[in-house]
Amino acid sequence: DSQLLAPLRLLREKTPEIDRAAVFLTGLRFLGDKSVKLREAEVRRALPGVAVHFKYRLIGVCPGESSIWTGQLRRSIRRLGWDSRQPIIVHCRGEATAVAAIRLKRSDPRLRILVDVRGAAEDESSYAGWLGRYLAHHRRRQLEEAMAGADAVNTVSHRLMDHLRRRGLLR
Repeated sequence: DSQLLAPLRLLREKTPEIDRAAVFLTGLRFLGDKSVKLREAEVRRALPGVAVHFKYRLIGVCPGESSIWTGQLRRSIRRLGWDSRQPIIVHCRGEATAVAAIRLKRSDPRLRILVDVRGAAEDESSYAGWLGRYLAHHRRRQLEEAMAGADAVNTVSHRLMDHLRRRGLLR
């Protein structure tokens, strides 16, 4: 996946003083799924020396999802033993993971959050009625929290960036 590998390769090339990185692969698939192991191996081949961790992701808007993700990220960083005062850049693909990282940042000021916005999730709900309204509201709140706490934002297109600006979500 070039959205993961290309930036890490570029960082390695341009900033050789950065001597460690951790990749937290997240997915809706269970850890036993063969494609997870293949993806992990692909990252390891492309980026030797990078720590790769897989975290199972809850589906959609499960109650407590952000709290669970925050705890997983906290434990994973602790396990890596990164105890220096150097910043830790967390590249979050999507609002749900960004919200979790931003909540952890409140207690760990080393974190710098890059939010990778893939689309306007609140506009993409395929559900009608009260469930659709709830999901749109939940996703809108996640996006607002992610944008408010992010140190940097990346989008898939200029059009999406303009959409976020028009909504007043970018500072």
